Amino acid sequence: MGRTVHSEVTKGAVTTDIDMTYDALKAMKKETGKHLPVIAITANALKKETDRRLSKGIDAILHKPVIINDLYKILTHWLPKDDRKRLSKEVG
Repeated sequence: MGRTVHSEVTKGAVTTDIDMTYDALKAMKKETGKHLPVIAITANALKKETDRRLSKGIDAILHKPVIINDLYKILTHWLPKDDRKRLSKEVG
């Protein structure tokens, strides 16, 4: 499929285009041995499509254009505690 799953995942979440294959998402989660939150970005704001994607394993969806405050809220919800603290310090 032309996409590579990196052998080392060190962050607390993945941001991706919504059309990334579900097989790749499953492989990334399998590599970490834990739930890896997936935050997808899309221009499609239809509720039916959003609900369908969420039911397939995507944890959160950001609609384009991405609003920084929305991204921050999603990251603080899904990131592990240590990453949330670091994010808060960086954002101020």
